Amino acid sequence: MGVIGLCLCGKRKLRSLFWRVRAEIRRQVKGRTSKQKFSFHYDPFSYALNFDNGNFGFLC
Repeated sequence: MGVIGLCLCGKRKLRSLFWRVRAEIRRQVKGRTSKQKFSFHYDPFSYALNFDNGNFGFLC
C-alpha cells in the first residue's frame, strides 16, 4: 500500500469529514432560522381601542 495509499485514504476521510461538518452546519442554521421566525397578527379591534376616547361616537 505505501505512502500513496495512505494519502488517498486520508484525502477520502478528510473529504468525508468536510461534507459531514458542512451538512451539520447547514442543519443548525436551518433549525435556528425557523425558530426565530414569528408571525404578527393584526387585530383591528384592539388597534381601534388605542384611539378610543370613551365617548362612543357622541359629540361631547
